[in-house]
Amino acid sequence: MYVYGAFIYPCENHFDYHQVCCAGLCFAIENRVLGLFDQFAHTLILSTLIVIVNLGLCCRVVLQKHQRMRRSMEWRQHRKMIIQFVSVAVLYMSSYLTYGSLQCYQLINGPTNLSTTIQQLYFFYLSYLVGLLHPFACLIGMPEVYWRRFCAEKRRILLHLTTRPIRIVPAFI
Repeated sequence: MYVYGAFIYPCENHFDYHQVCCAGLCFAIENRVLGLFDQFAHTLILSTLIVIVNLGLCCRVVLQKHQRMRRSMEWRQHRKMIIQFVSVAVLYMSSYLTYGSLQCYQLINGPTNLSTTIQQLYFFYLSYLVGLLHPFACLIGMPEVYWRRFCAEKRRILLHLTTRPIRIVPAFI
């Protein structure tokens, strides 16, 4: 479907340099059904699946620990993992879901001044931040990695080497 829309779909690009994206995929602009499908399939559904799978993994660990141990859950042991899953889920929800839902709104109702302004000012570059912030969201759950890095620099011992003169040479006047 995507190969057909990107390479085979008959269309001609119209370059409008006053738009944020002046030449996107033709099928997404000209055909609302294909554009809406593209937004749902590649943005909304995938982001929702990432959030659901992260929360499902978290629930699975909690349930397995409770069933195997037959005792109450100690949240301190699983706090790092839960924080990591939640941070990744919040990262994807705050960027891709908001941008994808705004795109779907524009495809259904047409672009308005408010939606275009919000898209251009806030959500257009937000998808690039996901790739940049994802490693840091993963590092939130691994404090031993960054504590080792930053604390090692503080533990260094600085040696102050001083030179002492061996003999004094008189200055010639």
